[in-house]
Amino acid sequence: MSAILEVKNIHKSFEGTPIHQGISFNLNENECLGLLGRSGSGKSVLLRSLIGLERIDGGEIYYRGNRIDHLKEEDFFKIRTQISYSFQNGALFDSMNVYENLAYPLREHTEYNENEIKAKISNIL
Repeated sequence: MSAILEVKNIHKSFEGTPIHQGISFNLNENECLGLLGRSGSGKSVLLRSLIGLERIDGGEIYYRGNRIDHLKEEDFFKIRTQISYSFQNGALFDSMNVYENLAYPLREHTEYNENEIKAKISNIL
């Protein structure tokens, strides 16, 4: 079984305070992985690192066999359309309804037309 996601020896600190010290794991096809830990232990930092919202200090991250931890911001757009992530705190636009919030990234970062967006969101909901 090949890994969809490989995290190898991840290190991350903020202002000299270590958050991650050598985290490694693989996530395989059809596998579910949970992160447990107290508040402030680095769960969200790790998830944000996987989609490029945080830059790691050391280690490597591979998605479907391709190294992604060194990508430029715009190169993460495609990755973010393939990896789901729910933000812990208010990351929704409160001026938009649920449909509009789900449609926004599809409009901004894909080539889907409005009919394809509607079908995709209807299928998910």
